[in-house]
Amino acid sequence: MRVLLAFDKFKEALTASDACRVVVRALAGKGMDVVERPLTDGGEGFCTLLTEAAGGELDWQKTEGPLGEWHSAPVGWVQWNRLPAAVWQVLPRQALKDEAGGRLAVIGMAEAAGLEQVAKGFRDPWRTTTLGVGRQLRQAIQADAKAIFIGLGGSATCDLGLGVLHGVGFRFLDAKGKAQLPLPCNWSGIVTIVPPQASFRNALPAIFLACDVDNPLLGPRGAGPVFGPQKGLRQTELSHWEALAAKMADLLEQACGASASTRDLAGAGAAGGFAYGLTVGLAAKMVPGFDLVASWLDLETAVASADCVVTGEGRWDAGSLSGKGPYAVAVMADRLCKPVGVFAGSVDKAAAEKVQKALTQVSVHAISPVDLSLEEALRTTHRHLPESVIDWLLRLNRV
Repeated sequence: MRVLLAFDKFKEALTASDACRVVVRALAGKGMDVVERPLTDGGEGFCTLLTEAAGGELDWQKTEGPLGEWHSAPVGWVQWNRLPAAVWQVLPRQALKDEAGGRLAVIGMAEAAGLEQVAKGFRDPWRTTTLGVGRQLRQAIQADAKAIFIGLGGSATCDLGLGVLHGVGFRFLDAKGKAQLPLPCNWSGIVTIVPPQASFRNALPAIFLACDVDNPLLGPRGAGPVFGPQKGLRQTELSHWEALAAKMADLLEQACGASASTRDLAGAGAAGGFAYGLTVGLAAKMVPGFDLVASWLDLETAVASADCVVTGEGRWDAGSLSGKGPYAVAVMADRLCKPVGVFAGSVDKAAAEKVQKALTQVSVHAISPVDLSLEEALRTTHRHLPESVIDWLLRLNRV
């Protein structure tokens, strides 16, 4: 029997790759052909998983973290011709400037601006920055990347990607002409944005942002109200952040000759407005994150050749049904009539019932005993996950 393992991360317990590995070890010697396809939603693991899948190399460089501290983060390098042809079907063809070959760069913003890098008591999106991602982007440009892929997700920031723009040469000036770091806590004093010379922007490679949310920049579904609180933005601060974000958007659009309609693009609010800033400032293009990852990993072929599919993530709830990797895998496998086991540390009953009613091949399972504390459940995920998977396979009468 061929079993496909396609886990996303179990947050604060196992990475996607580690989740696959613990189950592989548990299934050793049971006479099964196990295939691993760890998933990423554009957050943690995006750079490493995609680079390794394409036989590329990771280049670890020092860069700033979300609070300005120095640490190491990777840029992945992949040969153009190592990617499946399906990847290019996901990308907007008009954005590609060179299809002759060369190297592609892969960056995960969670590696240099990630929420998990900031302890809970220090999460403050007024002072966190995407500057480190900008340093990585500049390095990739200087190393002659023919295209750059950036995974959006897991960020600690609500800085509209202005830290990235600062990192590649944009200047942010106050009323006296003095340069300021574009941290949200400094936005009120910034009156002018000066972009790099047009020759720099015209020579940029294609930049693709892997994104699976459709939120605009501003408004009730925008970056502040939807994503701000999880990064430390207080409810009482939302209106102030919104007003300052609108001001900075005005300045950036004036500097780059862009239309205000960019704010309303589906996904512009992703990662604290990161997608908006790079779309306006660097002509980046948003692409569906799961579609990019699925084509990069040749996931449909793996699902089609499997006898059953095992997927999951840390928590299964209503958010899981909005295009996240495990749900998308379940939909893909159900369409091909493959039995699917979804495993999560905790499961929202309504979300489980909804997917099991819509997808007849799918069953959803909570791996943690109900009497465990959250701390204990996280600590023992590595044991309960393989136990639950083996139990499901046994009940399939396949082992």
